[in-house]
Amino acid sequence: MDDALTSVLSLLRARARVTGRLHAGGQWSLRFPAIGNPKFNALSQGECWFTSISSSRSVRLSAGDAFFIAPGEGYMLSSDPQLAPEEAGPAFSGAIDGVARAGEGDDCRLIGGQIELMPEMSQLLLDQLPSSFVVRGSDDAALDLRQALKHLAQEVSCTLPGSGLLADHYAQILLILLLRYQQAFGPQHGPGWLRALSDERIAKALGAIHRDPHLPWTVKRMASEAGMSRSSFAEAFNRLVAQGPVSYLSDWRLERAAVALRETREPIGRIAAAVGYGSESAFGAAFKRRFGKSPALFRRSIEIEAGEFATPDGI
Repeated sequence: MDDALTSVLSLLRARARVTGRLHAGGQWSLRFPAIGNPKFNALSQGECWFTSISSSRSVRLSAGDAFFIAPGEGYMLSSDPQLAPEEAGPAFSGAIDGVARAGEGDDCRLIGGQIELMPEMSQLLLDQLPSSFVVRGSDDAALDLRQALKHLAQEVSCTLPGSGLLADHYAQILLILLLRYQQAFGPQHGPGWLRALSDERIAKALGAIHRDPHLPWTVKRMASEAGMSRSSFAEAFNRLVAQGPVSYLSDWRLERAAVALRETREPIGRIAAAVGYGSESAFGAAFKRRFGKSPALFRRSIEIEAGEFATPDGI
C-alpha cells in the first residue's frame, strides 16, 4: 500500500543516480557550482568539511555522513573551510575511472549523485525541504543509511557485472532514507505534507487521498480515514500542512492529472474522471486556475518543450 512519500516520489519519477566520486587528501578545497537538479553526497571514508555557499555555514563530516543540496545551491568540500577553493570542474573533467582527485592521497572518499525529478512538478517535493541538510551516519536512527552507503561504496569501486545498475539502486535507497530521516528527525522546514507525515493519523489520511484521488472525498470521510472527529482532523491538517484538506485534495488531483497529460495520450475527459472530476469542463477550469493553461494547451506545450535533465558534472 502506497504512503504519501512513495506516491509523491513515484509521481515525480524521482530517480537518484551516481554521477561521480572524489578521493582527496592533504590540503584541498573544491567549489561546486549550483545546478538545476538536487544532489546528494555521502562520505564513505575519512573526514572533510561541507560548506553551504548561500549560508556560509560549515559542517565537519565523518565517514558515514551524507548530505542533500537543493537546486540552485552551490557548496564547497574541503580539508579546511578556511582554504581558498579551486573550481571542481577541472578535477572532474580529468577523472580517471570515474574518480576525481584533490590534494595528495585518498584519505577522504566521497560518492556523489543527482536526483532527477519531473521538472514541471519538482516543487511538490523541493518546497518541503531546506536548501541543504546533513544526516549523521553515527546516529542510531541512521543504521539503514550506513548500510546502504556501505553497499553503494562497494558497488562503485568494483567491476562485477551489473555494478553500475546496483550502484544506482543503492543511490535510490540512499535518497529515500535521507528524506525519511529528514522528515522524522531533521529541523522542521515549515508546514507541508512531508511534515504532516510525523502525525500517524494525518499520514494515514494523506496516504488514502494520494492513493485514491478519484473517490468522492469529503472532510468527514478523510477524518474517518484518520480515525478523528471532523473538527479535530481539519484543525490538525491545517496546522501541519498549512492548507485545508479540500484544497490539498484539489491540488493533488490536478498534479496527478498533469502527469497523466504529460505521459499518456488518454482523452482529457477520462483523465478528469480518473482524478475525481465529474465533468470535463469543471476539470478544465480548475486545471487552468492551477497551471495557467487549459489541459489541451498544457499537453501541447509539454510535447513542444520536452524537458531535459541536467548532465552529470561531478559530485
